[in-house]
Amino acid sequence: MGINMHKWISGCLLVVAMLGFYLAAGCAGYGSTRYDRHDQQRLTELMAGFENYQVFYSGMSEAFPSGIIFDPREDGKTIARKKWNRVENRDQAEKLIRGLGSYQDYPARLYLLTGADGQPYGYVYTAYKQNNIFVRQLSENEIYVLEMPEAPHLKYDPNGSSGADRSPGLSGY
Repeated sequence: MGINMHKWISGCLLVVAMLGFYLAAGCAGYGSTRYDRHDQQRLTELMAGFENYQVFYSGMSEAFPSGIIFDPREDGKTIARKKWNRVENRDQAEKLIRGLGSYQDYPARLYLLTGADGQPYGYVYTAYKQNNIFVRQLSENEIYVLEMPEAPHLKYDPNGSSGADRSPGLSGY
């Protein structure tokens, strides 16, 4: 086999390997969250179009929610979630949003959920900080969002203290 043929085969193998790596990384990577700086306006829009979303919440109970997911129904993408509970109606969603807004030391924010390729999948409204939201790309059109079992004020401040008497190691959760 000539040197030119060997270079051609080596080049083809390199291209195939790079393409395989690119596809594997896109399908098995981690997604991310991005703070929506117009979060209150966007949250109002999400609630106005409530019927256009599958809505789920995580937390110990409705009384102590830790996060709400808004997954668009007609986008061809899925947000997989274990241990997230379906929100049945707008009234229930409004109650959960008020609950998240009541955590004095932990302001709730709206984050855009994106896949490994940066494509949007939906939103999560939570008092958890951005780096505490786990998003994993499962397949080309599916991400997974880890449940948030405890409300931040219970997880990081079990006595419900105002923050002045909170231990220094927990202040930046």
